Amino acid sequence: MKRAGLFFAIIFVLSTVSVYAQSYTITVSIRDKSSGRGIMVFNPIGLHQEIYFDPATPLVQGRTYSGEVSWMSRAGRRGILITGNGIDPERGIFIHEGQYSSAWSRGCIVLETNGFNQMYDLLERNVGRNRSGRISIVIE
Repeated sequence: MKRAGLFFAIIFVLSTVSVYAQSYTITVSIRDKSSGRGIMVFNPIGLHQEIYFDPATPLVQGRTYSGEVSWMSRAGRRGILITGNGIDPERGIFIHEGQYSSAWSRGCIVLETNGFNQMYDLLERNVGRNRSGRISIVIE
C-alpha cells in the first residue's frame, strides 16, 4: 500500500514538473523607437498586435531578455516583468494592458487589453507566477 502511494506521489511530482518545463517566446519588433511603436508576436495564441512603449524604455534591438509572470504592486495590475541583459533588476520593464500613450507606458510596453489578457492567462496557467527562466522576450 505504501508503494502505491509513493508511486502516485512521484507521478504527480513528475507531471507537475513537466507542466512548468515548457518555455515561451514573446517577440517585440520595434518599428519606430522615437515614437514608441512596434509589433508584439506571441504565437501560442496567434497574437500579432501593435504595441506602444515609452521611447525612453531601455530595450535594445538584437537582445533577448527574461520574462516572468508578475503583479505590478505600485499600479495594482498584472504584468509580464522583463529583466536581465542590462535592465535594472530593481525596476525591470513590464508588459501590461492599457491605452497607447506615454501616460500609460511610463517606461513599460503597453498592449491592448484583450491580447494581453489572453497572453497573461496562458503564461500564468502554464508557467506560474514569479518563475523566471521560462519566458524569453526577443527584441527585433
